[in-house]
Amino acid sequence: MNFLLDTNICLDLLDRTRDNASDTAQWYLDTEENLHNRFFLFSDAITTMFYILTERKKIDKQMVVHAMQKMMEEIEPLFFDAHDTRYAFFLFNEKVFDDLEDLLMLQTAYRHSVDILVTQDRKLLRLKNFESIKILSPKDLTEGRAS
Repeated sequence: MNFLLDTNICLDLLDRTRDNASDTAQWYLDTEENLHNRFFLFSDAITTMFYILTERKKIDKQMVVHAMQKMMEEIEPLFFDAHDTRYAFFLFNEKVFDDLEDLLMLQTAYRHSVDILVTQDRKLLRLKNFESIKILSPKDLTEGRAS
């Protein structure tokens, strides 16, 4: 199974003081034991996480970089291309979804054959699916709502 971890999920794994961090961490630890599972993050999340952790949370920059490097030993970044961008613009203009960044992430995930987007974002969770990608929270996955 290919999982794309939304920025909020990656932040939960890096910052255990966040509200849903313990549930996210437990789901991830349980899921990563299965060697058939692969984990990805949207490449754009790298700079977002760095900014949030260093500027808003005031965590030492070296510590953040080290933690992100360790995380990315298990969670591979997915990079968008020009086609993903054009298609995200198209979907936005067609009013498929009103968040361009999320559309770009979803299109990139689709191109990379992601099965499940894991997120805590309520707007994305209400979408439920994008193409063949299921959109679920760690709690949904823990409670078996992936099927």
